[in-house]
Amino acid sequence: MDLSVTLALSSPTEHGEQLRRRQHSLSELTYAREEDATKLETTRSRLLNVLKRHEDLKERLSRDSDKLIFERLQKEFEAARVAQTEEISIDDEQWNDGLLATIREKVHIEAERKAMVNLANIPTDSQFQSRTTYRIRNKVIYCLDGARIGIQYETFFAGRAL
Repeated sequence: MDLSVTLALSSPTEHGEQLRRRQHSLSELTYAREEDATKLETTRSRLLNVLKRHEDLKERLSRDSDKLIFERLQKEFEAARVAQTEEISIDDEQWNDGLLATIREKVHIEAERKAMVNLANIPTDSQFQSRTTYRIRNKVIYCLDGARIGIQYETFFAGRAL
């Protein structure tokens, strides 16, 4: 309905009452919008805080996990170094996929032999207990337990290994 039509159909007091009601409903609507905006901003702030804490926790856990893995690998490399019976130095030209295949085969044979010894209580043969380490420049390749190959990169500073 048009405002001019409303004026024609109602008395001045009724018209004043209608305007007051409209103004009151508009102020309630404005208040409701402001309240919703405040709630939305509060929710947004809380969500951002939760996401930030989640990222911090995820980063801390990954660092702790990396540290544990590093320490475990260091212990395994040290155990392989102690068990080493032979070290073979290799030139850059000899470092290829064929060498890795040979090392992988040796690691699997050793793992199978260990499993057979454990199952059958067969005494170990010292010939099969040999642990060979391969050195290519700053890389040292170890045969680790569990049919795994470990490659450790040695770092040097001022001519000394770190």
